[in-house]
Amino acid sequence: MFKKIFIQKLIPLVIAVFTGLYFFQDIAGQENEKTKDVENEIKKIYHLANYNQNHSVETVVSALKSENTIFLIGSSELGTEATRIAARPDLFFQKYQTPLSVVMLGHDGNQCMSVYAQFLALNKYLKNSKISIIVSPGWFEGHFAYGTSLDRFLEYNNESFINKIFSDNEIPGYFKDYVAEYIYEKRNDFVSPSVLYKKIICEYKSKMNIANRPAMYPLLRFYDLQKIPEKDLVNKKMIIVYDKKHTAETFINWDSLFTEAVNYQKSISTNNNWGIYNEYFTNYVIGKAGKEEIYDIDDIVELKDFEMILKLFKYYNADASFIIQPINPYAYKNLKDYKPVINSIEKLINDYNYPYINMFVYDTSDYRTGILTDVMHFGEYGWLLADKFLIDTYEKQ
Repeated sequence: MFKKIFIQKLIPLVIAVFTGLYFFQDIAGQENEKTKDVENEIKKIYHLANYNQNHSVETVVSALKSENTIFLIGSSELGTEATRIAARPDLFFQKYQTPLSVVMLGHDGNQCMSVYAQFLALNKYLKNSKISIIVSPGWFEGHFAYGTSLDRFLEYNNESFINKIFSDNEIPGYFKDYVAEYIYEKRNDFVSPSVLYKKIICEYKSKMNIANRPAMYPLLRFYDLQKIPEKDLVNKKMIIVYDKKHTAETFINWDSLFTEAVNYQKSISTNNNWGIYNEYFTNYVIGKAGKEEIYDIDDIVELKDFEMILKLFKYYNADASFIIQPINPYAYKNLKDYKPVINSIEKLINDYNYPYINMFVYDTSDYRTGILTDVMHFGEYGWLLADKFLIDTYEKQ
């Protein structure tokens, strides 16, 4: 009897188990092959102006998720021309085989509120991610001091980003409210706001004053009934690893590179002694020093936005750092007026205990040719100082 049961029941069961394991291993192998295929088919991009390129969000997420890759974000300085020295970080970390990689994003106008919202939308990828922000002093002067323009904010934060922020129940309310306040204050700058923005504006107005709630309630009910298209912000199938494979630490002769970078800037700045490349000096400076418009610290919205980035990084445990860029002291008469601003930036970074390098100087005697190529954008020497800072900060971890 037992023999009959063994033949009829147990042997088929054993065969089924081994067959299942075989097919499971085969499927797993196929999945691994597919993953390799995706890795091979996706071209790695190291320099993004914004998120308009195909799979640019996935590129940024890939950088954030890669253990030995730094995501560098900034504004117009990221558009400086590539040279033979290849000091710009996206180029430098490819040319010199250090264990680190750098992916960078930004162009002019990508100020603190824009940066804050981008990282808030991508909050789930911030923990332990290596992020460095180039802090431009130009963000804190003139009309720029009043914060990111709406057109630049929307360029970097499309509706998928904004919807992700306000539909994510795990994001603390005060982080969301800061974005809602910005959108509310810019409400008159929208040409034709979508239902999503109308809803955010109404919700924020109802929060501002309890007396507004009865008037806002019918509108909010109406907006709730409207279908806001939901779209995944990130295509997880397109996430790749940016970390280099089997790369040993490379010796970099910094002194030699510094000398080469300074000499290069001198070679393209022959019609002036301000260290500004010839075409820019001729077309924009013409030997005349300008004057920056610096407001009282309490009136600088950009500083408040900057602190929100720090709060966000600290809350989500990002491995962040900051690079404070200088302004050419030959080109501006009143850089000492910047002292309260730069001091405030440094204090905030120190308060949140993040590493940084401050290249800002107030006097021509402290400035070295090549740090900038014009009046406020890094030259090759400045980029090399930034590269060294990134290596010193992240390579030994």
